[in-house]
Amino acid sequence: MSAGAAGNKKRLPSCEAHGIVSIVTDLIKVIDGVKTRVVWERDFGNGVLEESELFFVAQDNAGTVWLLGEYPATYESGQFAGAPDTWISGVDGARRGIFMPADPRLGDPSYGQGLAPSVEFDDHAQVSEVGQTLVGTFEIHHGVLVVDEWSPRAPEDGRQRKYYASGVGTVFVVPQGGSQQEALSLMNVAHLNEADLANARQEALKLDTDARRVSKVYAQTPPAVPRD
Repeated sequence: MSAGAAGNKKRLPSCEAHGIVSIVTDLIKVIDGVKTRVVWERDFGNGVLEESELFFVAQDNAGTVWLLGEYPATYESGQFAGAPDTWISGVDGARRGIFMPADPRLGDPSYGQGLAPSVEFDDHAQVSEVGQTLVGTFEIHHGVLVVDEWSPRAPEDGRQRKYYASGVGTVFVVPQGGSQQEALSLMNVAHLNEADLANARQEALKLDTDARRVSKVYAQTPPAVPRD
């Protein structure tokens, strides 16, 4: 099973158009002893690739989804410029965090989304609203969960309110203060056919191979492999 989601993002106040394409691949990567699913995400600025990222999630038996690492490769004028913000759970003191609680409820305490001191990653989140109705770009979403996210290490960045729809994922992101505000709205959701899935698998595997070559942190992980 795989799905792709495309979004349209704008950075304020310059209003530079961005597009994000996120694909859940059929690849598996073992991180910190856990079999994770590989998600491949690309960020385009005015049609030019600015970031190509692999991140890794896994769901436990209780239903909580965990984030176990990120490899965000950046590009300038289409050329690879590095991946300094890479972190992997179990490497250099980094620890996994909660990507989505199993049963999010209003009034629950905040939770960490991961901790990587070497790259100053320390994001937190807390349920802000539940059961909301949101008029999206192409449909009305019911039972929407709203989560408030922030980084204690970077208060100047402000906060984000993220809106999640069941069976869809993130449908809207609203900035709350900060100097680098971004807004994100879901534009399309599609299930990949076999040909598109095979192409995504090939590209993600190539990025995984390159990452193990250029990043000392990422090099400590085994290669990603297709799901059995």
